[in-house]
Amino acid sequence: LNLANAHFMLDKWPEAEKGYRRGLALNPADENLKRNLSVLYQKAQSQGRLKVAPPPARPMDAYHGPFTGYEILPAKK
Repeated sequence: LNLANAHFMLDKWPEAEKGYRRGLALNPADENLKRNLSVLYQKAQSQGRLKVAPPPARPMDAYHGPFTGYEILPAKK
């Protein structure tokens, strides 16, 4: 959670998303992770950096975290 939050604060949103999703894979009931991922998606959507993602070809694992249906796009340079 702390590393994902650090990525969020540094505007490294794809890395933050991965961290939050990995945390949810380990603890699906963690309300802080759910809330932080929701805030990240809302912020990304407001900046046009959120896109709908197709379901993965294979099931998600603990490393990748649960499928959320969204993907954060990198910041434009």
